[in-house]
Parts: sequence; C-alpha cells; structure tokens
Amino acid sequence: EKIKSDMLTMANSSQSEQLEQLAASHKEELERVRSEMEASASQAVSQVNEQLSVSHAQEIESLRTDLQSSSSEEIKRIQSAAEEQRVADIDRITSEMEGSHAAQVEKIKSDMLTMANSSQSEQLEQIAASHKEEMDRVR
Repeated sequence: EKIKSDMLTMANSSQSEQLEQLAASHKEELERVRSEMEASASQAVSQVNEQLSVSHAQEIESLRTDLQSSSSEEIKRIQSAAEEQRVADIDRITSEMEGSHAAQVEKIKSDMLTMANSSQSEQLEQIAASHKEEMDRVR
C-alpha cells in the first residue's frame, strides 16, 4: 500500500512538472508570435506610409509643374488643397490599417489560443491515459 501511494505521488509530481513546463513553453511561444506579429505589422505600416509619402510627393510635384504658369495665389490654393487631401488620405488609410491590424491580431490571437488549447487538451488526454496505464500497471 505504501509503494502504491509512493508511485501515485511520483506520477502526479511528474505530471505536474510536465504541465508546468508545457505551460511555460506555451507562454514563451505566444510571446514570440505576438512580438513577431507586432514587428511585422509595424513594418507594414511604415512601408505603406513611405509609399503614400512618395506617391503624394510625386503628385504634388506634378501639380507644381502644371501650375507654374498660373498665378501664385492659385498655386497656393491648390497646394493647400492637395496637402489637406494628402493628410486626410493618410489619416483615413492609417485608420483603416489600424483597424485591420487590430482585427488581424485578434484573429491570430484567437487562432493561436484555439491551437494551444487543442494541443493542451490532447496532451492532457495523453498524460491521463499514460497515468491510468501506469496506475493499472502499479496495481
């Protein structure tokens, strides 16, 4: 009876350690994926922002060339409108990208949690089956 009790204690202790290691590993992997996703999203926002800046700079330069024959007052009016439009476009696109990014991060987080929960459930089932077999063997 003492040996049986000792064997159960050792099996439970081993399973607890395995679960703790599994939980730590899972947490590290989630942090790594989160960090990668944040870096990737930040880089994508920067690239789009740079592309928009280049595109708008080209558009403004084109307008400047076309309007050189116009009066300076007309040039100022058009430049101001173009700048306002550029700022509005950047604000709109940035807002859209932030919303899209947030949704993507939430989906990835949900997918990762689903995958992790599924994996943990399978591992727990395997551990429970192994434990039962060990208990049956000990008995």
